[in-house]
Amino acid sequence: MKKVLSTIGLLFVLLLAPVLLQGQENQVEDEIEILYFHFTQRCSTCLAIEQEVKKDIEMEIEMNHKPYSFQSINIDNKDTKDIVEAYHIEGQTLLVIKGDKIVNLTDESFQYADYHPDKLAKLLLKTLESI
Repeated sequence: MKKVLSTIGLLFVLLLAPVLLQGQENQVEDEIEILYFHFTQRCSTCLAIEQEVKKDIEMEIEMNHKPYSFQSINIDNKDTKDIVEAYHIEGQTLLVIKGDKIVNLTDESFQYADYHPDKLAKLLLKTLESI
């Protein structure tokens, strides 16, 4: 009887494994990354971009329970050299990434962060929905 149950259990695991793994792969593909690259020395606009984007992402996660991740990456830090080179970053940059798709929101983020954070929030949320 134990052998029969063990065999049934093993078959069950083998049959379900591909289905479970597929769900994990889809979750990784669905994840949207927001990367904000900056220097150690930052102006008020650079700080505002990070603050506004973090706030908007946290609200979006709370409301829609979608898999977003936010990283603030210091370009001057030698530990971040690989990711900086991978995305060909040379200065402050705000990227929204999903799989192979990359949307650069740098210009708009500098335009709106200090005086029109609501416009930055709308643009970011629109990008998150469309990517």
